[in-house]
Amino acid sequence: RCGHTRVRVPGELSDFVEQKSKLMPFTVVIQSDKVFMDKVFGTDEIQRGDQLLEINGSSIKSVLDLLRKRQAGDGYINSGKDHRLKLSWPFQYAYLVDHTSEKYDLTISNQNKEEKKIKLKGITYSELREYGSQTNRTGPMLESEYDSLTSTAIVSVRTFGSRALSD
Repeated sequence: RCGHTRVRVPGELSDFVEQKSKLMPFTVVIQSDKVFMDKVFGTDEIQRGDQLLEINGSSIKSVLDLLRKRQAGDGYINSGKDHRLKLSWPFQYAYLVDHTSEKYDLTISNQNKEEKKIKLKGITYSELREYGSQTNRTGPMLESEYDSLTSTAIVSVRTFGSRALSD
């Protein structure tokens, strides 16, 4: 239960994921055991802020419990685990849950609280890296978005960077 301990996946699995797996085309934010879309790559079927309810027939609670169980953490808290999941959701899912899916059957709740079932094609490691390079971390330390129609706000605070937060 030490948050500084890490486990590396076997090289064969890592190579398979990088060369052959189809990864989820999005990253997530985890808040109070709920999972929300963050960055979405190459599709307009899901939007930032949509809540993820199911993946391939498994409830998000069962997926999240499995992912958390397979990671090191500080004591019995999940904040460090959730942070690592946020940073690398497509890879963590492939490494720790299913590296063979090419498509993802998702159930989401959009920002209007409408439940939708969506089928998404996975993307390759190189496609994900390409999208990631377009959304690099050199932007501002504090970003916010607000949608007045749905009363939804997303605030992103980047820390541990080379610059300190200032007025």
